[in-house]
Amino acid sequence: MLLYLYKIWYLILLWLYTHNQYKCDLRLKPPECDVSIDTSICINNGQKILLPSAKPYGISTHITFDSLMPVDSTGNRNHAHGKFFASSGFGGIGNSALFRQNYIYIPHSDEYFKSVDFSYTFFIYLLQDEISRKNNMEEKFCPVIHKGIIKDKIQESSPAILINTKVKLNKYK
Repeated sequence: MLLYLYKIWYLILLWLYTHNQYKCDLRLKPPECDVSIDTSICINNGQKILLPSAKPYGISTHITFDSLMPVDSTGNRNHAHGKFFASSGFGGIGNSALFRQNYIYIPHSDEYFKSVDFSYTFFIYLLQDEISRKNNMEEKFCPVIHKGIIKDKIQESSPAILINTKVKLNKYK
């Protein structure tokens, strides 16, 4: 009985969270730099040094999902567009994004995406909660990542990685 009440409270709180997320439209813009410095900044006569994050050669976008918006932290201004739910990372360490019938996209930039070769690195975890099971009862293929656009009558999304999220119920007798 206690577990049943816990599940009800969990679903109510999850519904309130997602309901408020959809209603909240902050119309935020990616941050702009007031000052740009290529080296470190020394504070208090060199007792404190602020260093920028290391940037590997050739990286065009790095999104950490630790802010309200999908901001590119490389300094290349390749900010993604779209909405996501902020979440904790694997094991409660780091940051992640929860996507539930929403997505983000990174616009094309001739300056930073010159090559036809590219790679994305990410980890994916498929939720097994009640809402996910309810949404995944149909035979659907969900795009994880694709190049191009998908709109009502236009589908230019090649190459793409799609997953079938249908939940198969195993019945043991």
